[in-house]
Amino acid sequence: MRIASPLIDQELRELNEKDTGRIAKDTQKLKNSSTTTSKTPVSLADAFRDAIRESPQRTTSVFLPFDPSLEYSPISFSLARLALRHSRNGPAKQFIVDRFDIPPQSNQLSVEKDARDLARKLANADPNAFGLLKAKGVITVQGQDSQHIEQFNFIYHVPEGLRTPISLRQGLVQTHDCLHLSQQIRIARDLATSVGFLHNFNFVH
Repeated sequence: MRIASPLIDQELRELNEKDTGRIAKDTQKLKNSSTTTSKTPVSLADAFRDAIRESPQRTTSVFLPFDPSLEYSPISFSLARLALRHSRNGPAKQFIVDRFDIPPQSNQLSVEKDARDLARKLANADPNAFGLLKAKGVITVQGQDSQHIEQFNFIYHVPEGLRTPISLRQGLVQTHDCLHLSQQIRIARDLATSVGFLHNFNFVH
């Protein structure tokens, strides 16, 4: 996945374009259906390679404006919070918000670049494939003097099919007496997969 070869990138994009065209044709046949199509392995590989590239082809900004409509609630045994945004035209949307405080003495340009790069990479994450939350973007919170960044709020999509996310620690506390060995092994493998992809994102060493 990390092999630096323009030929691999070219082949992935050609395959991705073919898959996109096929999916678009299939979607047109599914009239009056609320089913959503997930990313293909080819599109995931293409997005991942683009995310870890120093100069990505996709340059959409990951920084989001402050959203006063978000309603926050705590997630047990976690510093992250659950955010709820109501909609007049549909059901409320849930997001997971993780806050990172920035010390005043930090290099502002450096931390902003790190936040942007990490959010850009996680924006291509697939929870089922990578074991990582997919990032929607980052909200920057300025200090009172507006001269430095006080914190970054990373906004993550709640994985499809989940309504009330809980932390891993809370899950283990609730099930520690009835967690089978096979389930423990699966959790360990999922954690290893997540850490592996974070390492590929140059975030964990």
